[in-house]
Amino acid sequence: MSQIIIKNVNVSNMPQAINGMRNSLENWKKSDSKVFYVVRPMHSDAYYLTLPLHEYDTSKGVVIEFTLGEKDKELALELIKTGPGHSQFMQQIFFCADITAPMTWWMDMDAFRTGTVRNFTVQMHKLVSRPLKKEDFGWDEMDDETETMRNMLLHSLNDRIKEWKEAINSHLDNPEILRMMWRCITDDIPLCYLNTATWSANYQILRDIYFSQEDHNHIEFDVFREFIETLPYSELITCS
Repeated sequence: MSQIIIKNVNVSNMPQAINGMRNSLENWKKSDSKVFYVVRPMHSDAYYLTLPLHEYDTSKGVVIEFTLGEKDKELALELIKTGPGHSQFMQQIFFCADITAPMTWWMDMDAFRTGTVRNFTVQMHKLVSRPLKKEDFGWDEMDDETETMRNMLLHSLNDRIKEWKEAINSHLDNPEILRMMWRCITDDIPLCYLNTATWSANYQILRDIYFSQEDHNHIEFDVFREFIETLPYSELITCS
């Protein structure tokens, strides 16, 4: 069973990226995409404005919607299929989301660190904020023997967390003992511990993940690939 949650998804800068796609030939006026603005959004006389992409200008208002034209899509797909050297615009379509997943999945995602930013929750704060529960881990369904073993581990970890918090609250002035107590907790945390991060990348990186992680042992990658297919104009990522 997959243990990945993806929320607060944001895809941005697509108008400027698609406009820049035509920079090499300077044929911006051939674009058939549209940009929708709100002009003076913080004022009572705010109004909407629709312009062709070649008139893209952020000073005109706040972009609220973008429609990719068929001609632009056709060119984009052609460039993408030619290879990354001809589709730099994909690196300028930005993606960001809050992702909760097992640490083992995050470890595999480290293969895509170039061009990404990952802002984790701080383990030191999260681990000791409350007793650990089964829901804090990406465990699959268990047989009786495995469940007993995992319950024993949880009980042991929570006892150590309680002892560590009591030592902190009593102002124990011995850093070495506190460090040893902390290591006794973290050293035995299963790698399927769920961790949340705000993760940002771009469409080219998502494309690399989509094709390189097919049939991966982590079912979370299956879910992530299915999620990628729901993004705006995901065919730019999934085309082959």
